[in-house]
Amino acid sequence: PTHYLAYHSLALPFWDTRNAATMADDSLAILPRNMGQTKPGEKKKAAPQKFIPSQRGALITNNPQEEDCPYTFSDSPAYVRQKKAEEQAKRALELEGKDETRGFLRSVEELASKQKWEEAFSVLEKRTAVPSGLFLVTRSILRWKFCRYGAALRDAEEAVKNYGGSTKAGPLAAALASVLRLCIGSNVRDKGSCSKDMRPLIDAWTEAEDSSLSRHALGQGLFKPRQEQRLQEPCTPVEGMEAEDGSYTACSGLRIGYVLLKNQRDATAPVVVHFHGSGETAADYRSPAMAEKYRDLPVHLLVVDYRGYGWSGGEPSLATFLKDAEPLAEKLPELFVQHGLAWPYPGGIILSGRSLGAQVAVHLAALFPTLFRALVLDSAVAASATGDRLGKAPARSAALAQWRKELEQASLQVLQPLDAELWTLGALEKIRA
Repeated sequence: PTHYLAYHSLALPFWDTRNAATMADDSLAILPRNMGQTKPGEKKKAAPQKFIPSQRGALITNNPQEEDCPYTFSDSPAYVRQKKAEEQAKRALELEGKDETRGFLRSVEELASKQKWEEAFSVLEKRTAVPSGLFLVTRSILRWKFCRYGAALRDAEEAVKNYGGSTKAGPLAAALASVLRLCIGSNVRDKGSCSKDMRPLIDAWTEAEDSSLSRHALGQGLFKPRQEQRLQEPCTPVEGMEAEDGSYTACSGLRIGYVLLKNQRDATAPVVVHFHGSGETAADYRSPAMAEKYRDLPVHLLVVDYRGYGWSGGEPSLATFLKDAEPLAEKLPELFVQHGLAWPYPGGIILSGRSLGAQVAVHLAALFPTLFRALVLDSAVAASATGDRLGKAPARSAALAQWRKELEQASLQVLQPLDAELWTLGALEKIRA
């Protein structure tokens, strides 16, 4: 069929062999209201004479001879979703200044003032109405207290995304999101939305954390990088198992390598995302013995390297090896489709770590708790390398002092005692999540 995409009075024809039902689900499709009601080839013809305004220089507000355009942007699913999100955001901003939301938060504050944190947390978790920015900040802090680290971070970043323009909730949410990422060992993303007083303090805390990790005793001699040649074409290390080398871009822009072994005997077997030990490389898992082991389980296997290992760039460091794995988890849908695997993946994804790699697996499990079906730790390192393990760094203290001021400005000073929970997490804290 022939359709027309209209912008004001400009009509451009294009051809599409999809049916109308398929296009209705397309977020970019703008369909005419009368599609299917007119015969192919029929269209309304405008009168041959031109429309001339009665007075020279007069404002033309309507051309009575102009053909009505049957298209409207309100027909687009993308437009409908955007309008719904805008209405929810507007409603939430209105609620922040009304008794309905303030009264609700006041009841939570009363419980918090009596140190009844579990009851306050239960009240927040049951709330199903449109969340305001201050509501998300409050729930984020309490979720963090009760070891829901991934959910707490999502709340804080949702508040930044939807209510960054709010003078109360915006800077407060950005500060909390930045602090939570520092505590969980991730890269800060929302520093630019923080108040001008908070930004340099977040920078100082980040620098202190990275510096401490770089000098940490656990990092001395821990990494044993080894270079490997990347295969340009897939290979078959053992019958029924195909190996393919690849790489992804980490936060710093460096490329980190991986090996994907696809099980040819069971296409829907679970996918194991594995982080190896400090003396291994992803290429080691291409050996016939290893490939046969995972083929017979049966699973697909995705083995990920660290900086300096295999064909990955850079030098390995305690300050970067956890952060470098986060983009992999975020890009799993893209990576699966690239290698011919379905997304969402029906067989489930299992997160695995051996020795040093167990630290990375635990980190991703805390950040992305709903992405993985199971967690497997092999010969895991019990100790964690964290920069400010006891939460006494001067840079942290200065940032949290400013955080307490901003809580007071937002009339949420009842939450100030919970800043004792905002320190760098080790592996055991992340396991509790």
